[in-house]
Amino acid sequence: MLNYKSKTVNAETILEANLGEFPMLLKNIFPMYGVVALGGSSDLGKSYLLQQLAVAVATNTESFLDFELRINIPSAIYVSTEDDVFAMNSRLKNFRKQNDGKSLETLRFLFDYQNLSQEISAELNYNPASLVVIDTFGDVFNRALNDSIAVRGFLGEFRSIAIEHKCLIIFNHHCGKNNDSRTPNKDNLLGSQGFESSMRTVLELRQDLNNPDYRHLCVVKSNHVGKEFKYNSFELDFNFEMGFKNTGNRIPFHELSSARKGYNDPALKGRIIEMRNLGLPIRKIELMLKDEGITIGRTKINDMVREPCPPPKPI
Repeated sequence: MLNYKSKTVNAETILEANLGEFPMLLKNIFPMYGVVALGGSSDLGKSYLLQQLAVAVATNTESFLDFELRINIPSAIYVSTEDDVFAMNSRLKNFRKQNDGKSLETLRFLFDYQNLSQEISAELNYNPASLVVIDTFGDVFNRALNDSIAVRGFLGEFRSIAIEHKCLIIFNHHCGKNNDSRTPNKDNLLGSQGFESSMRTVLELRQDLNNPDYRHLCVVKSNHVGKEFKYNSFELDFNFEMGFKNTGNRIPFHELSSARKGYNDPALKGRIIEMRNLGLPIRKIELMLKDEGITIGRTKINDMVREPCPPPKPI
């Protein structure tokens, strides 16, 4: 095979490149290029969050949700399958207001998602971008979500595009039914395991169990960040006028499951302490609460009994 040209790369050649740290678009969250996903239930503001990120990239903003943005090309493409020009008009006016009237000219929208991989590839060849958002995966993938081979083949086309153009492609995706009753996890995504396994990073967005204005951004899969960025959510304050803002609080994943709702409820904690003071065994308290639809294990009940009960709020 005299005309054969090897496609392999020698390990020493890779080492000599001295590439430094792994490149990140959104430091400690999203890589500079590849295919990633944001999942969650309906009506949480996932699309708003991704649009806000696209605006930040297009306007060359230095940070997003208090994480450093490292933008090579201040341009983004947003593929919208659920909104049209009219629906997006008022949203963009709000984003412009949030960004002190900065031009949004480098933020492009694609509403026709037929032959999507070819369209995106052609658009990036015509005008490069650092970010492509596809909202939503279920609308652009027209085969069974549980067909792992088809899912991986479909996403493989976009992975190749991301690598070729050194851009990040984010898919907005849904989680399964009763998702809020489970702890944040990459396996909560709707469909086959083929979707999750094709992603370099997976985030899950959750609504706070007690405050409807709060959301929790959870890194449920990433090989490029330390464990200090996993297992605890980033608590976000959200409203349509001001968008998403990082509160700075971190909440353990196990406290975000609705099956454990009430763990931070001072009234419930006071009641458990009172039941224990009456001499009821921990196991009996657990069963009594379970009969009321409150699932709290014995270990947590023990912890609540040992911790001092917060004083009641003044009337």
